[in-house]
Amino acid sequence: MYVAWSDGHAPHRKDRPGIRTGRDFRDAPGKDVIVKIYVGNLSYSTDDEGLMQLFQQHGTVASANVVKDRDTGQSRGFGFVEMDNDDEARKAIESLDGTQLDGRTLRVNEARPKERRGGGGGRGGPGRGGNRW
Repeated sequence: MYVAWSDGHAPHRKDRPGIRTGRDFRDAPGKDVIVKIYVGNLSYSTDDEGLMQLFQQHGTVASANVVKDRDTGQSRGFGFVEMDNDDEARKAIESLDGTQLDGRTLRVNEARPKERRGGGGGRGGPGRGGNRW
């Protein structure tokens, strides 16, 4: 399960010496952690408030947001919910995965950390690196 600090950043040993990370960190009692949940196959009419209300039936929700297209502002059909309690988050995932919301079958599971996208340009081409021959 993806665990983050309440400020939204994943805990890293180099940033916070003496703090346990990963599964060890999540199981530590009394730590302020946020569990992030992915919700897929949302209807385009589902908004942040509707998503929050759905998950509040299963526990305390720190935030809920439906991801929107940058240019059009229309829903992209998925979103994320952050819950304060690991047990409540697990129960919400089990209860809501495969259920219907606004005529769509939801896909609910633990969010994975965002993968870094490789940037940078290609190689070669005219004017780059000289003549091969």
